Amino acid sequence: MQSIGVVVARRTDSLETLRTKMPLPTLRPISAVEKATSTCSSPMPASGETQKYNVTFYLPPSRTYRHRCVSRHADWADTFCVNTTAHYFLSVALLPLLAAASELDLGDGRLGRSEGRGVIVITSSCASMHNATNIDLTSYATSKAATDHLVRLLAAKFRRFYVRVVGINPGFVPSSMNPVGEEGNMFSSLFDRVPAKRAGNAEDIAGTVMYLVSRAGAYVDGVSLCVDGGRVLVANGQE
Repeated sequence: MQSIGVVVARRTDSLETLRTKMPLPTLRPISAVEKATSTCSSPMPASGETQKYNVTFYLPPSRTYRHRCVSRHADWADTFCVNTTAHYFLSVALLPLLAAASELDLGDGRLGRSEGRGVIVITSSCASMHNATNIDLTSYATSKAATDHLVRLLAAKFRRFYVRVVGINPGFVPSSMNPVGEEGNMFSSLFDRVPAKRAGNAEDIAGTVMYLVSRAGAYVDGVSLCVDGGRVLVANGQE
C-alpha cells in the first residue's frame, strides 16, 4: 500500500529530520524514509537550498493500521452520495411541489406555510457531533456533519419560497445499523449511559417530525434537532 506526498527538504537534512516532515510521521519507520529518499523525482539541491520532492511513501502492512486509518476512496464517495449528495438533489427536484405547498391558499388569508406546509426534513445523525466513536465511523460522521450544514445552506437558498429546511439528528434508535433488542448489537452496552437510560424508538422520531412539519413548527427553519436522549451531552465523543 502506498500514497504520494510532497516533502520540502534541505541537502543537509538528516533522515530523522526528513521523517518529521512527512505526513503522519509516527506511522512511518526510518526505513520508509530511506526508501522514500531514493525515489525523489529530482536531484538534491545545493547545501542550504530547499526543493520540493514528490515522494512515494511505503506504508507498513500493519493490519491494525489498515483497520484504523485506511479506507477505500470508493467507500467515502459512496457514503457521501447516500448521506449528503442525495439530499441535495432530491430537495432540488421537489422544490416546485414544496413551493406550491407553501403558497397554497387555505382561505381566510392563510397560506400553506402558515400551517407548516412546504418543508424538507433531512435525517442526519448525532454522529456528526462526535469526535471519536467506539467503532470507526470516520467517513459516516464526516458525511453527517456535511449534511447538517446542508440543512442551513438549503434553508437559506429556499428562503424566498419559504420552503423550510430542517434536520433531525437521531441517536440510538432502531435501524439496520443499530438493531435494538437483538443479540450482538455493538451499541447495546451504551444505552444505559444515555441520560434517558434507554435507546430511542419510532415514536421519539415520529413525534419530532410531526412537530417540524405541522403548525407547531411552522416558524422553525434552518436548524437541526438532536433526538438522542441527551447522549451527546455526556459522551463528548469519547466512545
